[in-house]
Amino acid sequence: MKRLYYLSQDLEDTRQISEDLHQAGITDWHFRVICKHPEGLYQQHIHSANPLHRLDVIHCGQQGALTGAVFGLVLASSLLLLNPPGYPTDLKMFALIISICALIGAWIGASSGLSHQNYKISRFHERIEAGQYLLIIDIKKAQEEAVIEVMQKHPHAIPAGQGSSFTNPFQDQEPLDPQPARKR
Repeated sequence: MKRLYYLSQDLEDTRQISEDLHQAGITDWHFRVICKHPEGLYQQHIHSANPLHRLDVIHCGQQGALTGAVFGLVLASSLLLLNPPGYPTDLKMFALIISICALIGAWIGASSGLSHQNYKISRFHERIEAGQYLLIIDIKKAQEEAVIEVMQKHPHAIPAGQGSSFTNPFQDQEPLDPQPARKR
């Protein structure tokens, strides 16, 4: 899915954008808002981002799982090559060691992600702290034109880029296209 980012200056405009996007068929599952004080979002019934969107739990968990799997591969290979007495050298044990190390790595990574802002929204940190509203819209290709048309009706919504809704454990910051395409 494609992810569009917009910045809004005030709560009222954000509420109107939310209503217009809902009328265009964008559900709350595909639209969320991040701001410094989410209380206003709740009062206006605007879908706020949950902790999985705000924090880097998934991204860091994926990185930890990959690191753990590599460590497990090295450990299992070493044990297989050394063939210590009393150690079963079958494929099941090899896979078990890798799996356990990957799970431990995922747990450690996800735990560390609780203290980091999501890598996809970190570039917007200063603007959010300044009081702006970050609108995140996940769309399918067939919805893109309708969403862009809705957003063009709101001159105070500033296009802030577009990217992917999928996380990439090999990136520390999501590369964004400069701005969502404009309808011509």
